[in-house]
Amino acid sequence: GFDGLDRYTNGGFYKGGKMLACIMGQAGLGKSLFLSNIAVNCLKDDLNVVVISLEMSENVYATRFDAHISDSNINRLKENGKTVLDKINEFYKQHPNANLFIKEYPPRSIRVTDIQIYLDNLIAAGNKFDIIIIDYLNLVLPNKSKDNMYQDILDVAEKLRALSYIYEVPVVTATQATTEGMNNENIGMEH
Repeated sequence: GFDGLDRYTNGGFYKGGKMLACIMGQAGLGKSLFLSNIAVNCLKDDLNVVVISLEMSENVYATRFDAHISDSNINRLKENGKTVLDKINEFYKQHPNANLFIKEYPPRSIRVTDIQIYLDNLIAAGNKFDIIIIDYLNLVLPNKSKDNMYQDILDVAEKLRALSYIYEVPVVTATQATTEGMNNENIGMEH
């Protein structure tokens, strides 16, 4: 649903999985907002979306989705409650196969294996999903910390990519640039 990203990815994320898409940005740049926009665009394609949030609560994420789906100002959802609810209900009538699962965890409290347990529980309950969105990479714990931020994030990224093989769906996440990278016009891997 984003022309530039669709061009860069040859039409979007690979539906068969075996890929990890990682969006990098500076603090406060809107990584979570970007990820939620991706999720809404997937819902518009009648896909089942899993959002794992370590950044904000399920309620905050759900409110953000309500605003996206109803095309309403997030700060005016309550005062426009009936209209918003009608728009959300109409959206799901037009997209009857779309489903959204939001699961929050405290930051830096889980490993990829915990995410896998949650996903297995969704499947055991009869649910299916087409994409996994993790908000965000830096807040997932590595299996064993190496006291090296690059190695720790690499460990998490490799495990998240492995999920895309296990469940055969794309995994999309975000990562935050370091302080040095925030002030650098050409952000590189060292950031």
